[in-house]
Amino acid sequence: MASPTPFVVCALAELAGASQVDLLATPEAWGKHGAALEEALINAGLPAPRRVDIPTARTDSELWEQFQIIKGLLRDFPGEPVLLDITHSLRHQPIFGSAVLTFLRAVDQNPPDIRIAYGAFELKSADGEVPVLELSPFMDLVDMALDMQIFLRTGRAEGLAATASRLGARLNREWAQTREGPQPILQALGKRLEEFGSDLETLRTGAMLLGEQPKKTRQSGSAWRLLQTLREAEDSVGKHLPPLADILGALSERIEPLALPVETPALNTPEGARALKHLARWYYDLGRYAEAMVTIREGWITRHAGPDAASPGLPGFSAEARQAAELAWLDGLGKRALSISEVRNDVEHGGYNVQPLGGADVKKMVGQLLLDFECETPA
Repeated sequence: MASPTPFVVCALAELAGASQVDLLATPEAWGKHGAALEEALINAGLPAPRRVDIPTARTDSELWEQFQIIKGLLRDFPGEPVLLDITHSLRHQPIFGSAVLTFLRAVDQNPPDIRIAYGAFELKSADGEVPVLELSPFMDLVDMALDMQIFLRTGRAEGLAATASRLGARLNREWAQTREGPQPILQALGKRLEEFGSDLETLRTGAMLLGEQPKKTRQSGSAWRLLQTLREAEDSVGKHLPPLADILGALSERIEPLALPVETPALNTPEGARALKHLARWYYDLGRYAEAMVTIREGWITRHAGPDAASPGLPGFSAEARQAAELAWLDGLGKRALSISEVRNDVEHGGYNVQPLGGADVKKMVGQLLLDFECETPA
């Protein structure tokens, strides 16, 4: 509870233990309230405010000037906690301010850690107390949506993993105060996203689909672990941040075709063949044609392999058996196998050939080879 004050910014500065207070105000607003607000802050033992002039924004050029001022001010605090009070903004400015925040979070490597507060005078109680609403979760939701879009379009999971971990830590702190409902597990989701993302980016097919067995106990693949955590998180965040469940549900749909249970013995099974088909398609949709071609070629070889040549990363995998499976594939597909290898080699070697394929030709050929692979792979 803050000390009584007619100024929301004073209460927020006190509650946050602010070390610096910047007041963005038009000349007209400062003329009416600036001196009294400055005096109130100083009398409360808070830092003397720094005045930041902004235009009234009656024209497009003034709006862009205001955008530049707010952007420049926030960039003075990279990675630092910032509390943004929008209580006395003009009606357009909260939306305007959210655009600035979204821009910084999308562009800057280390944007400030921003919380947004609004003093809801329209909800004032009978004894004159005004509740302060924290709107930060809505910006967190925007972050999750943007990061998931990046992940689904590029396969890069670091941003989504970091956002899930950061949001999870905040939700855990809030849950600990009431312990109402299931505990959110977004921090665990961040770890799973990081694991799966590493396997996807480095083409660790065995670790992604089948899992690993570094010791005596085999663990499931990173896709399976991610899917289970997604489902648990979807259930747990419904009360705390309901729209997030939609985001996690969409992500589950993408991961589910790759999630093989731990008892799956190898990738030469119908389930393994379907997972490889989906993995090749995802790499192609991401524009990662090298990984798509590797997956297509290795997927074909796996159809000619026994368990000891179709379980990469697990005990018992045999390099000799894999080589024998490759020879069987070459004999079985003949010219088509050579075509697959030639395209794969051209892409993998970056076009360092006498007559390299053009970029458009690579896309077209990889797409056709992918269709062939999908048509002759169990649906």
